[in-house]
Amino acid sequence: MQRSESTDWRRHLDRIGEVSPALAVKIVGQACEALRQPHKLGRAREYIGPGHLVLETSGSGSLRVRLLEPDTPIDLDSDDRELERTSYLSPERAQALKSIDHRSDIWSLGVLLFESMTGRSPWGRAESPSDVIVTMCTRPAPLVQDFAPWVPPDIADIVHTCLQREPSARFQTASELLEAIRAIPLDLTIQPKDVVGLSEEERAQVADKNEVPPSRAPVELYEEGRLSLPRDPTVPVIARPKKASSKVIAWFVIVALSVTALLAWQIAGLIWS
Repeated sequence: MQRSESTDWRRHLDRIGEVSPALAVKIVGQACEALRQPHKLGRAREYIGPGHLVLETSGSGSLRVRLLEPDTPIDLDSDDRELERTSYLSPERAQALKSIDHRSDIWSLGVLLFESMTGRSPWGRAESPSDVIVTMCTRPAPLVQDFAPWVPPDIADIVHTCLQREPSARFQTASELLEAIRAIPLDLTIQPKDVVGLSEEERAQVADKNEVPPSRAPVELYEEGRLSLPRDPTVPVIARPKKASSKVIAWFVIVALSVTALLAWQIAGLIWS
């Protein structure tokens, strides 16, 4: 395939703003095609952001999405680059958990879909990476239709599934996500004329509201030991009272019985004397 022009998706979004749900899904669908083989091999990237997706013009005139290598430098200044990186990290990566696999990529693609269709991050206008991590790990991801009511319910459901905090509740591979996208159904071919911002007519549409089950409260997962909430460096650490172990309780019982027996012996001695 002869390549004559290429621009990363971040530059497109900066130029045209939010895009139609169809175009956003095509971009992510083609990214899934590039991720299918790595996911079969169990490989996962640190994160996938819009700067990692490059739209290239082929010899036929259509556009294809090429996924840059994970270590490819992103054309942003250091502060913006770190904030974007954090915005696309999965919760398990943000918490540096040991059990991280390719389902982390699915989360990144969900964030990419959300931002492409709404023009904003799911985590709002965070000012620092720590703000993003605290928000991401303590609050469920917002529903895309709350910020883009024109998004059809089937696409909204895809975004909601990608942004589940528990990896087991997401699409399990890029192939599974791609299968859901193709079920819409939608031709993934992208023409240059498709890469435009959302029209006023599209923006005025209101799709059927998608009914989704409420996400589990982070405190429930925390109590179960399945979620480690990140520490905000601006908030002092307050130690939780620890429950006494059975050994400590047994030790106190033995001491109490011994003291009681000693007092009883001393009292008996005084009576006999």
